[in-house]
Amino acid sequence: MIEMITDGKKRDAFARIWDACSDMAGYVQMHFDVAERKHYFGDDWDCYPDDSYGYYLASCKTDSTAMRSIGEIADSADVISMMNTSRLDHSDEDNIRFESFLTFRHFLLHVLKIFEVEENEAEVVAKKTWSGELIDDKKLIQRFEAVFPRKQHVGETVERFGLCLLRCRF
Repeated sequence: MIEMITDGKKRDAFARIWDACSDMAGYVQMHFDVAERKHYFGDDWDCYPDDSYGYYLASCKTDSTAMRSIGEIADSADVISMMNTSRLDHSDEDNIRFESFLTFRHFLLHVLKIFEVEENEAEVVAKKTWSGELIDDKKLIQRFEAVFPRKQHVGETVERFGLCLLRCRF
């Protein structure tokens, strides 16, 4: 999906949102650094996320447009140091962690349904196509391919999905 976003800074913002939302073991706010947290969620981290993509670009720190392979990411010093340290720090009161009963795959399916209704509300409600379907995580990729066909201007749709993902995870 991320390759559908052509602008490097927008791609980086989407990646930050995706990474923060994908870790289901804690509040989404805790997966951003303090400056991003305050920018996205307010001083007390309790404000509903903004629905403007430009808002997230303003705090995106990286100017990198280079795509890295999975191997490069796995071999990076950040990943190696993270694997060597405990992810659960009981001394930090702000770092509250928990186990979610919902996997990220299932969460994505729910968000995708919400996104479909937001994008095509009149059509979806008229056909009632979304209400009768079971949520099957084995069809995750198939569902994403149906919602995000490889066509022109789909990058903007992916950006809107990223915002929907963050709002739902909040």
